[in-house]
Amino acid sequence: MQIRRSLGDARTVALSLSMLALGSGVAPTTAHANGFTLERYEPSTAGEQTLWTDHPWYSSTRWFAAGLTLDYARKPLVYGTHFPDNSFKETGSIIKHGLYGHLDVAGSFLDRVTIAFSLPVALYEKGTAIDGVAPLGGAAVGDPRLGIMVRAFGQPDRSPFSLNLGVTVWIPIKQDDHHMGDRTARVAPRSSCSRCSASASCAAARCASSNTQQRFAPRGHAPAGT
Repeated sequence: MQIRRSLGDARTVALSLSMLALGSGVAPTTAHANGFTLERYEPSTAGEQTLWTDHPWYSSTRWFAAGLTLDYARKPLVYGTHFPDNSFKETGSIIKHGLYGHLDVAGSFLDRVTIAFSLPVALYEKGTAIDGVAPLGGAAVGDPRLGIMVRAFGQPDRSPFSLNLGVTVWIPIKQDDHHMGDRTARVAPRSSCSRCSASASCAAARCASSNTQQRFAPRGHAPAGT
């Protein structure tokens, strides 16, 4: 029998409520005994125009932003049998429903650097305990996320082309026993390229962004999102 974290069955709905102080702007893995982070949705930096894809901003646009992001997952952790032909038969839902929140804050300076912080919180989980793995009985916080993005070339909202480079670190706070954290720190180098057309009137419509992100973890520990 096997416990499986399912991305294919997860139905994630994100709601972003951005509160800007200045200005306005609009992976299946097998669970290990040592625990792991179940919640894999990572919202974009507070103040950005999208819920998931990076579209950086800097202090010429605003110097501070804060937000709250909510997401729901259906059957993110199930129990069943994994057969030799790689098929999987589900026999139970350890977590059938999950509601999670992310408290996000970000600040920028020198019109070139943005520093962001995000704290994930499990608000509600419902399911059936199996083999000692159970849904949380109450709220719990997860590994905080700290990131930095640097404008290398151009302005994301104004230049015909812009390039932004950064890195994100997840800091372990020993919540792996509650599937809200990993044993070790995770690191994700990031890059974001934007191309804008001055002829369009809406910033969201005139910018096309391309993002890359790869997470790394120490040897012996599966990277997040695999």
